[in-house]
Amino acid sequence: FTYNSASRIVAVANLPEDANVEYFVKVKNSDGILVDAENAVVSKDGVAVVDAGEYAIKAIVTKDGFNTLTLNEKEAINLIINKKDVTISDIDLEKTYDGKNTIAVSEGDATVDGILNSEVSFQLADEVALDSADVGDRSGTAAVTWTGDAQKNYNLPKEAKVNVTVAARPITVTAASTTKKVETADPTFSASVTAGTLADGQTIEYTVTREAGEEVGKYAIIPAAVIKSGETDVTANYAITYKNGELEIIDAVLKDIKI
Repeated sequence: FTYNSASRIVAVANLPEDANVEYFVKVKNSDGILVDAENAVVSKDGVAVVDAGEYAIKAIVTKDGFNTLTLNEKEAINLIINKKDVTISDIDLEKTYDGKNTIAVSEGDATVDGILNSEVSFQLADEVALDSADVGDRSGTAAVTWTGDAQKNYNLPKEAKVNVTVAARPITVTAASTTKKVETADPTFSASVTAGTLADGQTIEYTVTREAGEEVGKYAIIPAAVIKSGETDVTANYAITYKNGELEIIDAVLKDIKI
């Protein structure tokens, strides 16, 4: 049998009229030793057991004028109730890159199958370590703990697999516009993050160049960036949108203005 939360009844059938029967029941403990089955219900009508286990049930039948009959005198196992298998689903999550190789999980992220009547509940570890913080498909395992007296009747998983898709972190880098007079040196160009944010503790280094040309006119200022976590280049974990600035070269000679 497999545990189903219902009683299993063992009784002597076809008793002679006016015969008496007395039942004794033992169960194997975790060391494989037969001990008294305190969870069994014994009456003159038989033995009722619910919990998973290996039981040895002995019956002594007596009747006036007849020899006493002992059934299962050597206490061999004659009733086995197997633990019920329980499964827990994989946990599939998504997150935007944050520079951390962890993710928060909750019980609502997983589905458990096999528990009867909600007699056992589970909890997941609050945070799961992943194999990497980087963008891509990542994995880890969440520790599972169970509560409820009936957990002894189940084969309960100790962990759940966690699958996480880490998406690139979006930011926008914009070059600042500026001006200069013709035939003068270029000013120092700059850029900044104008949308989105860096992950905590990370830094950004800019390289800003411009479209070639020295004549009066407007030229594109072109930004580029490298993002680091400590000394590690993590730029690949960002989806960077670049926006050019504008360098305007103006005539250095003031022209007469007629009013």
